[in-house]
Amino acid sequence: MKTLMFLDIDGVLNSIKWMKERSHRSKKIDPSNIDNMNKFIDYHACDIIISSSWRIIYDIKEIISYLKDKGLIGNIIGKTPILYDSENNRGCEIKSWLINNNYKNDKFVYNKNKLFKNLYKVPYIIIDDSTDMLYEQKDHFLKTETETGFTKKNYYEANVIMYKQYEG
Repeated sequence: MKTLMFLDIDGVLNSIKWMKERSHRSKKIDPSNIDNMNKFIDYHACDIIISSSWRIIYDIKEIISYLKDKGLIGNIIGKTPILYDSENNRGCEIKSWLINNNYKNDKFVYNKNKLFKNLYKVPYIIIDDSTDMLYEQKDHFLKTETETGFTKKNYYEANVIMYKQYEG
């Protein structure tokens, strides 16, 4: 089954702890966070969309090359658009990407228990250390800690998020 991952970089693949432990700041990506992420990507066959602020500074080809050089597996298929006029900026950018890339499901289910069930055609996850997501994305969102990044504990939490979507 095809799945999507919206991936932040700072606070997910790197962390404050990792940066403090390194005397040279050019080692921006924590190998243990990459290992945890690779296990998740491999298990769920995720296509990756970069939602990180890195997409504002760097060209997507530079980001792909850098992350591949650091060992990240998976197919990076794009980046979210940059929207500056939104209160829930990152969440709106993710929603915009899903709609613009034809993942919106016209036959989603509305009910009082799961307000936005099957809103999109594929299971997806948002992994970020920021919380500016939309309410409809709450069941797809995993918040990491900026201090530690994507830990083994986060790996297990992310699996739960995906399993709930597979169960439908």
